[in-house]
Amino acid sequence: MLDKLIFKTEKREKNAFYCSDVGKSLLDLYYGFKGIEQTNPPEWYNTLCWGAGKGMEESMLDRLKESGIVNEDYDQKENGRVEITREGIEIHGYIDAITKEGLPIEIKSINNKNSWDIKNYESNKPKENYVGQLCVYMDALDVDTGYLF
Repeated sequence: MLDKLIFKTEKREKNAFYCSDVGKSLLDLYYGFKGIEQTNPPEWYNTLCWGAGKGMEESMLDRLKESGIVNEDYDQKENGRVEITREGIEIHGYIDAITKEGLPIEIKSINNKNSWDIKNYESNKPKENYVGQLCVYMDALDVDTGYLF
């Protein structure tokens, strides 16, 4: 049965940078803007980790809402849309959550197999691209503080 599983991707034209593009290789960005297809596209099993990460993100957002940190009616697609232009470059994205004080929250998940990431997080040294993505959100909201979970 596994040989019958597929993953269909929606082909979208890349016409702006995304907040999550921070730290991506210039070659990957170039190919994205030129519409050149990936040579090693994701397989169906790659999507399982993405789904698990999305579920963790949604669960964390529920905890933030229940704790009174984020408004109960916060919706990422409605309230978290980012569309800014910096130095002539369009940047788009969605903020995972925004505190009642207007501060962005970026939620990331890691798996138990990645021991280096876990050690770095425990030492308060998260991945630079995650911090960069959060900084773009902070810039968009014009604030000096943001939170990375």
